[in-house]
Amino acid sequence: MVFSVSEAEEYFQLHLKYEIWQALPEAKKMAALNMAEQDVAAYLDQYEVDASEQFQYAAVFEQAIFLVENYDRLASGQLIVAEKVDGVGSRSYQHIASRPLHIAPRALLLLERVNDFCRLSRG
Repeated sequence: MVFSVSEAEEYFQLHLKYEIWQALPEAKKMAALNMAEQDVAAYLDQYEVDASEQFQYAAVFEQAIFLVENYDRLASGQLIVAEKVDGVGSRSYQHIASRPLHIAPRALLLLERVNDFCRLSRG
């Protein structure tokens, strides 16, 4: 694992999710960072994340907090796409097994910047 909990602490100091991150036990922080690092590397089709690249670096932390908040839902294989609460209520699900990887929206924005620099065009 390239990323440390102390690096994550520094990243989240000025983040809206700071209190959520701070409330986590150390072991859960380490697990989230480990899984996030694997997710980002897999998304980029790399063996490991390049921590010296700012967009990859930040994407790992964004993915870590996303996993902390959404892991149970993601692991179930279903994503709630609509929910109505009028009396009895109803939910609409979308199967997410067809998606190759569950990436945090903010991490995805950062990772798209990485990919933009690698695209070739025929002009």
